[in-house]
Amino acid sequence: MMTLVESKAEFEITKRSMEDESEIKDAVFYNVTVPFVETFVLKNPGDFCISRAIDGAFYLSIVADKKDKKGGVRVVNLRVEDFEKEVGIPGLIFARADTLAQLIYQLKHENMDILSGVLEEKLTMNRLLGPQVTAMHNILQTGKSVKVQRKLSQDTTSPIYIGEMKFSDGKIKEAVFEEIPGGGQNPTELKTFFEKMVNSKSLRGKNLPIRIPIGAIMNPPTLIYENNKLEVGCNLEDFLFFHQNRLDLTQRIKICSSAVRVLSELHHADIYHGASQLEHFYVDFVGFENEDIKDYELVFNGANGLICEGKSDNSVSVVDYDSTAPEVAFTRKLTKESGVFNLGRLFEQILKPDLFKSYSESNEGRVPYLQTNSMTFPSKEHTCYCKCALPLTNQPRLPSGSPESLTEMRHLISRATHPNPTRRPTMHGIVMMIRDVLLKAPKSNSHICMVHFDQFTN
Repeated sequence: MMTLVESKAEFEITKRSMEDESEIKDAVFYNVTVPFVETFVLKNPGDFCISRAIDGAFYLSIVADKKDKKGGVRVVNLRVEDFEKEVGIPGLIFARADTLAQLIYQLKHENMDILSGVLEEKLTMNRLLGPQVTAMHNILQTGKSVKVQRKLSQDTTSPIYIGEMKFSDGKIKEAVFEEIPGGGQNPTELKTFFEKMVNSKSLRGKNLPIRIPIGAIMNPPTLIYENNKLEVGCNLEDFLFFHQNRLDLTQRIKICSSAVRVLSELHHADIYHGASQLEHFYVDFVGFENEDIKDYELVFNGANGLICEGKSDNSVSVVDYDSTAPEVAFTRKLTKESGVFNLGRLFEQILKPDLFKSYSESNEGRVPYLQTNSMTFPSKEHTCYCKCALPLTNQPRLPSGSPESLTEMRHLISRATHPNPTRRPTMHGIVMMIRDVLLKAPKSNSHICMVHFDQFTN
């Protein structure tokens, strides 16, 4: 394991008056998020920095003198806006100046007591922290410090390569680097990039089945992963697409089993994801069982979207009515129960080829089907039942000739997607049920084998 050692050095951009605009410009963090600044930049009371968010807005962030109720640092984030020919903080008449540098100077030397009184929060501005401070977290400004790069072959749209870099502990080590598609030009992808970084910081040290980055490069946006296996993979959505003809029913059920084991471990640690999807899982290649059979392992892909119970905001503003639990449309809150519902929808996506094949082969089929690339899909005139928002009782039943394991998986999906959240099983309960299903499943003839973290063996 790579050990991350924080530097004990105090980083200061300047001890001078900060009236020079160039000094402030060199200290600004560009195209970042406020949570990133709070997590990777500010540390001690009196630390402050200036950042420009993804939306272009400037923020002055200051660590308050008093800690929050949980003993952590409390950060005050003040938005800085343009007001005709001057810059200032909205709502504060005294916080105005011709330039950003002058505003920081006036606040630090003249108006900090006023600002503390207005915010009812004791503030000081002792150390102006700049981009160098992130080095203690293995966050680099550019990729120029990565040496001996060699590209890897993988089933993914993100460029992945192996290289060497100097880590915060002073050692040069080999790591895996994954660039964000499009170079981070898409604000949504860039936001996800920072979410993965921030959430991974809180998950370090926990023995959870999560693919956690150990560092990042800001330009181009690149996540750094520990290189302990020299193998890579792809997200689950791509894996199912590329290997659809090589997976049989039993292996698809094993993928379902791996997915619920991952989520069950997270729930056990009071961490959950109320709306997980295929792209949130990553399939790692872990080796050969023999010359023909390849072994893969399923893990949670990064830390974005994870909710730490009692600590994270679980509210949502946009709801996908096809895959998200019905109560979320009213509560606008993601819960462990909504995560179970979403798992049922996830199972439907994983088992889609087997479900469609079973319907199409049945003489009782009432739905017209089309054959495409050895997979069976509904015709365009019919809405796919896997994405249907109707109650499960209104959906067609599996044909009587379906394998018993597939029938039981459909029953399991029905329980997981029950409209009443109190009637749904827990993630651990689904783990136990799917184990029984696998005992009845036929022997797999697939050349792909899914292995996973087993919570029942120590």
